[in-house]
Amino acid sequence: MTPLKPLCLLLLCAAASACSQAEAPAAAPPAASATATAAPSADEQLAAQLMAAVFGKDYRPGHGDALTALPDSSDRKSIAPYVVTAVAQRVLADGTAVLVANAENADDNGEAESGHASPGLLNVFILKRDGAAWRVLKRHENVDTLGADGHFGEVLWLQLAPGKAGLGILHGDTAQGYTMQQLSLFDLGAETLRDLSNGISVHSDSEGACGPETDKCWDISGAWRFAPARGDSAYQDLLIDFSGHSEAAQADQAAPRGEATRARVRTAVHASARYAYDGKSYQLVEGENVVPEF
Repeated sequence: MTPLKPLCLLLLCAAASACSQAEAPAAAPPAASATATAAPSADEQLAAQLMAAVFGKDYRPGHGDALTALPDSSDRKSIAPYVVTAVAQRVLADGTAVLVANAENADDNGEAESGHASPGLLNVFILKRDGAAWRVLKRHENVDTLGADGHFGEVLWLQLAPGKAGLGILHGDTAQGYTMQQLSLFDLGAETLRDLSNGISVHSDSEGACGPETDKCWDISGAWRFAPARGDSAYQDLLIDFSGHSEAAQADQAAPRGEATRARVRTAVHASARYAYDGKSYQLVEGENVVPEF
């Protein structure tokens, strides 16, 4: 056998090496790193700071709430455990901070216990900077019961009058296909926090209950705004423009032949109302609130 020349040996070794490299499994890509937890926003940080200042050791950062004892909304002498959750917070122009929180009854395990018929309990705390920490100035605990499913509703930041910061709560419920929403107003500077409007109706509809055999259906909403008071009042007047429609079967109309029910006639709804504060609460002083009750 003729010995291979050095050049042939070199070529064979290179070919073998190339084949070996081609057949070798590709290296596994680096393991994807776990997605980093998003840093809390400035608003979330403020909420945590205010909750810790208000509730101290009762604040549960891991739960995002506080398990604490509060007075009953109707019987202030009765104290019970509640789960309290921050809903909204804001630092006002004067430097004070407002924490709006929702409370629900706590069960034996320290968890919130609410049903559909359970309202949310409104809590408002006023704080002021004291060095690097927040100091509680006012505690308005379980001042009102609003909403359903254990939650009081949507928070609105308002100006009830020049220099008077206010709080609005849009609250309501949907039951058996009917929806109702009301507006409650609170003066954040008051010594005692109370509903100044007693829940003015701003929306109602029967969308979930309006079937072929329903004689009356509706969907009416009010767009509201504040306007300078016409009289000597502590707060601005509240103006509401209502729009929507109602449908009703005519009492003197017979059902079409072969039909079991009468057709409904749709009517456009347009109205307005003006509410003024009389020293105790907002009262209707002009126009009409056409939002149906159910």
